[in-house]
Amino acid sequence: MIPKVSIIIPLFDKQDYIEDTLRSVKLQSFKDFECIIVDDGSTDKSALKVKKFIEEHNLDWTLVTQENAGQAQARNCGATLSKGEFLAFLDGDDLWSLNKLETQVACIESNPECVMVLSGYLIFNEATRKIRVVKHKNVKRMNTRWAELLGFGGALESVGLIRKSVFNSIGMFDTNFSTSAGLDLSLRLQKHGAIRFVNKVGMYYRISNGQWHTDLSLLESEMSRIVEKHFLRQQQRMAKLHRSYFYWSKLRAEPKYVLLKYFFFSILLFKFSNLRMFFRLVCRNLIALAKGYST
Repeated sequence: MIPKVSIIIPLFDKQDYIEDTLRSVKLQSFKDFECIIVDDGSTDKSALKVKKFIEEHNLDWTLVTQENAGQAQARNCGATLSKGEFLAFLDGDDLWSLNKLETQVACIESNPECVMVLSGYLIFNEATRKIRVVKHKNVKRMNTRWAELLGFGGALESVGLIRKSVFNSIGMFDTNFSTSAGLDLSLRLQKHGAIRFVNKVGMYYRISNGQWHTDLSLLESEMSRIVEKHFLRQQQRMAKLHRSYFYWSKLRAEPKYVLLKYFFFSILLFKFSNLRMFFRLVCRNLIALAKGYST
């Protein structure tokens, strides 16, 4: 029997989290799915834990192992093996809410022009116990602010439900990107149909060690390529925004007094682009925190 949804989980060195991720899939209220886990050359016990979970729960899920080739390629590998009408991606350290698939499938099936459905998501950090909630309403605004590094992304790598036929026709994930592959795909999907939003938290995004987005040099390089591929006419403006973003990002790990020192330097040196970015990032985080809570 052909499943309605194919769940694709790329996996690399997530032995501490993968069982919780798989459990959130198993507990979904929507049951018409297959689950394909692609182990991308893990060096820890991730693959063993997946195999044990599948066996203990007597699940007809698929574990594929490959040499390390990157998360974009791992997702494409799973998609190539999939049989479902829709593709749902989930990273190996994130979690789904119980009715994530149910609400998204209902949305995409009732909107034939829709190529992808996104849900709100909650960002949580177990170390700091801080929580932020992110929800979007307008896809063009989301993608633009994502590319400008002024807003939170769509997190489609863990929350997106995509029509497989469209995913295949536009070339799947671009393997030239890693941390920005989701943004690139979202920008391409936007040109091929509607992207709708479910106004509920569908995914819990875990902040953990070793995540791609924490590699600022990689992100900086990839965002330059995003601009060249999608925003060539706005190249100068985007480059200016990115410089300001990375200026503050590289100071984020410093003590607060260092951050304040550079803030006042920006005032004294009339670095207005840096100041605008500073206030935008502060406001973005305060809004997201207001929607969630801090314990």
